[in-house]
Amino acid sequence: MTAKRVISLCILTGFLLACGIIEASDGDLQQYNRPAANAEAANAANALTSALLLPTDGKLISADSNSAGKAPVNRSLKQLADAISGVRCMFTGECGSVNQRTAKSLHVDGTGGQTASAPSGTIQVSGTASGTSAPTSSVTGGVLYRDAVPLCWARGYWDGAAMVLQRGYNVRPLVRNSQGDYTITCNSTSASPTTAMAQVTLGPNPSVVAHGFVGNVLQITNDGSSRVAVEINTIDPNGGTLLDTSAISPFYVLVMAN
Repeated sequence: MTAKRVISLCILTGFLLACGIIEASDGDLQQYNRPAANAEAANAANALTSALLLPTDGKLISADSNSAGKAPVNRSLKQLADAISGVRCMFTGECGSVNQRTAKSLHVDGTGGQTASAPSGTIQVSGTASGTSAPTSSVTGGVLYRDAVPLCWARGYWDGAAMVLQRGYNVRPLVRNSQGDYTITCNSTSASPTTAMAQVTLGPNPSVVAHGFVGNVLQITNDGSSRVAVEINTIDPNGGTLLDTSAISPFYVLVMAN
């Protein structure tokens, strides 16, 4: 084989290697085991402004050599590998010496890729499983759906002059319609207010303690703004008359809705 032919073959081989047509052996590469300390440091650093050094124009690209006039790529590649490992480890907890980390909030919408709107410190889900005909959807234990979480609840009573909310969740001001008749309205809207479920219980009434204190859900309606409104009665079981609640005998109302 002539020298000219050998040179031509060498040039062709180099071209094919450069273009990836002939793959290099893994033996030409080096393994990088990500140290846990590096992954943890990447998690602790500012995700946008921490050091990430990239090659500049006019420098000789190298793997690791950082001598004058050279720009090593492995330095930044290792930083990226550390950061990726840190993200995986902090969520899965599978890496020793890398701390698991919390999330500010979590929004699961069944689509993905949308701008999250879950408030800080919350989990927001969009999936529903309740239905209006039986059998309803089969649900695996431990799975969270939107309609498996209370829409609102309230603990309150009538003090003789005004309604008192002792504690509540997602409720509008309590309303006394008449003696022993109250309305509790959820603060946010529902896709189907009139098919909501409400439960009412009451504290003991000392005047009828022998028989307890009865609470009934009178009706569940749409308040006109797609909010669930629950009207309840508090009743003396001795005579079936309506009685007002009090500080020692409040009502407890829980609402579930789609």
